[in-house]
Amino acid sequence: MPRYFFHVSHGSPEIRDTIGTVLTDEKHAWDEATRACGEMISELDGQLSIGTDWCMEVDDAKGPVFEIRFGAKKLR
Repeated sequence: MPRYFFHVSHGSPEIRDTIGTVLTDEKHAWDEATRACGEMISELDGQLSIGTDWCMEVDDAKGPVFEIRFGAKKLR
């Protein structure tokens, strides 16, 4: 079964997952990523500043598989 690595950046420094998680396939990696992102975003509790991006990149042994991004920008 493949090992997936869940890296998070919110400003700096980036949090690199060096251990990873063994999951059956990309669908399970996606499910895990969306679940973890939801929890992490709720824990920001007002800490996402305008002009700041938040990102989780999911990699496997071959490289990046997908990423989830959140950001805030001022429109006026």
